[in-house]
Amino acid sequence: MKGCRRFETLELKGNRQVVRASDARRLRRELQQQFPLLADQQLQVVWPVGDGVKTQVELQKLQGHTSLYFVEGLPLFYTDQPKNVGAPRFWPSLYLLQRCPQIVSNVVIFEGVGSKIIKGADLFTPGMVIKEGATPRESWVHATFGNFAAGDFVAIRERGHWMPLATGVWNVSSSELEHRGQQGCSLNVEHCLDDALWLAGDGRMPTQPLTDVSAALQEIKDKEIAAEHEANLASHAAQLEEARKQLAAFALDGPKQIKRKQKALRQIQELRAKVEAGQLQPDADQQDKLGRESALSQELADLEARLARVTAGEETAETLVGPPPPPPGAAGPEAGTTQPDQLSQTTADNANLDADSDADVDVDAEVDANTPAAAAEPAGLPTDNADGTQADEAGDESADDYINMDQWAERAVLLALRKIKNADLPLLVSTFNGKHVSALLPRIKHHPPEPFNIRQTQFKKLATLMQSLEKQGVVHLIEPKQGVVHIDRVDRGHSRLLDVDEDDMLLTEEELAASQASDDADVAFATTQGASKQGTSGFVEARGGKNPRTITCAFVRKRQKNITVVNGLEANGIKLDEALRRDLANAMSASVSFGKATDLKLGRPLHIQGIHVGPVAKFLMERYQIPKAAVKVDTTNVPKHLR
Repeated sequence: MKGCRRFETLELKGNRQVVRASDARRLRRELQQQFPLLADQQLQVVWPVGDGVKTQVELQKLQGHTSLYFVEGLPLFYTDQPKNVGAPRFWPSLYLLQRCPQIVSNVVIFEGVGSKIIKGADLFTPGMVIKEGATPRESWVHATFGNFAAGDFVAIRERGHWMPLATGVWNVSSSELEHRGQQGCSLNVEHCLDDALWLAGDGRMPTQPLTDVSAALQEIKDKEIAAEHEANLASHAAQLEEARKQLAAFALDGPKQIKRKQKALRQIQELRAKVEAGQLQPDADQQDKLGRESALSQELADLEARLARVTAGEETAETLVGPPPPPPGAAGPEAGTTQPDQLSQTTADNANLDADSDADVDVDAEVDANTPAAAAEPAGLPTDNADGTQADEAGDESADDYINMDQWAERAVLLALRKIKNADLPLLVSTFNGKHVSALLPRIKHHPPEPFNIRQTQFKKLATLMQSLEKQGVVHLIEPKQGVVHIDRVDRGHSRLLDVDEDDMLLTEEELAASQASDDADVAFATTQGASKQGTSGFVEARGGKNPRTITCAFVRKRQKNITVVNGLEANGIKLDEALRRDLANAMSASVSFGKATDLKLGRPLHIQGIHVGPVAKFLMERYQIPKAAVKVDTTNVPKHLR
């Protein structure tokens, strides 16, 4: 059966055009990308490049969106993609396949079938050389051609010949061909010997391959091995970096873990002493805690041993990850060296140790519930120093060791999830934020001094953080309406919630009061009555010569409105009362309101509608005699003509 050949004639569209050198280099790269089996040494023969080498590349446009590319006078490949419609797909000609026959799949035909193809016939399945499957389960299609889809490109050659005589595309897929059987037309021939595309070249037929195919395949294999080695080196470097981070985190957190386990172990021992003395009849949970004493002692010993190894430099990232992978062809790592999978095992061991760190919380609760108030031990049990003195276990933590915004948000959300009751569910995420999370933010230990801002975290909004916790299985969210997210269920047995230690994360009422008192001592604003006829508060420097807390005036966009925000007034002893709101509203001719405090140290912010950063700062300095150095005017977001 005769088919409609693409290159029965060449319907030219204009004259040949010389391709610019930059476009020629791009075409050469794209050709190699589409045909991974095209070796550099083969392409160098067909399309030479290098210093002092000038290869002429020409473009001949044909009708039907076909572009034919000539390299040194030979039509090597063509594209049939319309301009600006996706990436072009390259189709090799017989001239390119003579030099690089391995770049596409080959279909072998019987002797004599090739002459019919050259005369214009398409290829039927009975004319192909078929192989039997290696096993009864392997089909003849897979054994002969592998898996292919309709439209895949192949080269056609006769049995016993290395050079293809035609090219074509499958008109069926491998599964369709297997279902139909060995009958019917399967390949549509596009290009063959003696057609118009072949005659556009020199028409020479080589008697032997023009390039060494085996050497080309070896070159490609070497490239793959080298690329795999580079990927292994990059993976090894990433594992080293991850191991260093884990060791650095353990060096900081290890002592805290040891102190928590020591505290839990002491309390278990005290619980056992009360039981043995007959002062307490343990329940089932307390019996379970008493049974964990030996396991907790072993965990404590393991932690202390590992901390000693890390401190002495015996356990390093290199010992955890092992040596880098050897180059291709080199001998593998010696027996006994640590392999990369030890890192994941060590990480898992650390996770198992950390998962039990909530034991001290549960033991605290049980001891407090069964011990008289006079005999109950304070929550923060002291530990013995090397010199025999006692010190609080949290005493070695630096007050400047702030957590970041991400940790601040996660800790507040996890603590709030522990506190909400099942009767309150389902609960709107916005309500959860306003009633539960916001109240805990100022009480988180070591939080940054600046006000909390969810947009400065990696989550950008609370809903994203809640979705992250849902993926971890901590909560289950529902969305009855688009954009309205509810917390439907909380997995209170999840390790993320069990690991939450309120004693370690939250300031107690005494600590919160002491923190506020400390802040008041550092404040350089003092309130004096009768400073002016209006009865407003005045500004004086605090005793001790300490610097005042900075008052900031900034401009933000909130709900498509311009808002001037002033922070730090209450922290410096200035009352936000009705008199200030009224006078400031009259002076600025704008609406004035007091916001909610997100940080107890800074107090409530002052909101003035409109862009009044400079005038508001001037008003406050004149009203309260505030030095200019104590006021920070942030004009970052203010338009230039209003600064």
